[in-house]
Amino acid sequence: MKTGLIIVLSLLGGALLAAALIEDPGYVMINLRGYLIEMSVPILVAGLIALYLALRLLARIWHTPRQLGRAAARRRKQSAQRQMERGLTLLAEGDWNRGEKFLSRASRRASNPLLGYLGAARAAHQQGATERCESWLRLAAESDPESQTLVLLTEAELQVERGDLGTAAATLDQVARAAPINSRLLQLQAQVYEGLGDWERLSAVLPVLKRRHAIDDVEYRRLGIAAYDGLFAASETDYDRAVELWRALPKDLRDNEDITAAYLQALVRHDHQQETETFIRKSLRKTWWQKLVAIYGRLEVVDKPAHLRHAEQWLHDHGEDPVLLLAVARLSMANELWGKARSYLESSLAIAPSAEGFALYGNLLEKLGEDQHASEAFRSGLLIASGAGSGHTALPRNRPDDQNA
Repeated sequence: MKTGLIIVLSLLGGALLAAALIEDPGYVMINLRGYLIEMSVPILVAGLIALYLALRLLARIWHTPRQLGRAAARRRKQSAQRQMERGLTLLAEGDWNRGEKFLSRASRRASNPLLGYLGAARAAHQQGATERCESWLRLAAESDPESQTLVLLTEAELQVERGDLGTAAATLDQVARAAPINSRLLQLQAQVYEGLGDWERLSAVLPVLKRRHAIDDVEYRRLGIAAYDGLFAASETDYDRAVELWRALPKDLRDNEDITAAYLQALVRHDHQQETETFIRKSLRKTWWQKLVAIYGRLEVVDKPAHLRHAEQWLHDHGEDPVLLLAVARLSMANELWGKARSYLESSLAIAPSAEGFALYGNLLEKLGEDQHASEAFRSGLLIASGAGSGHTALPRNRPDDQNA
């Protein structure tokens, strides 16, 4: 609307000016350094317009090379962008060879080649070309010095995938020194420390992972179990270290059966049998954990009859628990109550046949002089251990009474 109005007004103005100039074209005289120039107003106007157009043409010619260069640069950038997108698409499809070629060409012409170089490094890694992968990573680092953290994290990821965990740990240490802690760094550290069995460093990084919500609860507990199981196992010759680890254990891991069992096994290795017995009895009042029951059945305490009585009391509430029945059978054998032991063992094996149960049952039958049935029990245990069968007992039809039952 505005453009049309301007055109109409211009035409009207031009018509009025033309009419005026036809009646009186006017007269212009210019005296310049002794030169006298005379002309009419229309000629002057036409001359000025011609001069303006000539200057515009010269300016356009002057700027043409620069504009052509910019246009060529835009075309190169657009071509590089298309190649970059194509290369990344090929990587997503698993076509590592072609993807690397596209990203290689795109990165050489892209204004920001960092992602292209990183993608090419990953493609080379997937093809097993380690030297070429490292070359692309060097180019990525040189292309954008401010993105060193991203390049190093990518390098560490690829080192982990290659199984080069020692080198990956050193790379991650370099990242930790040069940049603030971030979630991806912590996740990679946890993965590397677990792979290396560096339980000390893994236990140190776990609380930070938890605070930053960089790990879900299931993975947190899995890694926690692995870390503290390893730490308690490593404290085999240091009782004070085992106790220190237990006291420093995060509260959200202390209620874990596997970690608690690992701690108690450390106490048993240090021959703190009575301390372990008391700990287990207190713990089982709160939570019934079969792994603690199994440890309880193997303890060697001074007061063996009391030890057995405590375990038999649990049968009132957990009489169908095969692990408890097996533990009570062990304690009965420790008290030389063979009849009781046999009854508990057979009840346990009837509920849940196990290699451990049949091995213990075979030992008991040998003590009772039933060698043939003992051999059958050992065979059933071996079948279960090898995964070849569920195992079945072969009990004598006329079992002799045991006066100690």
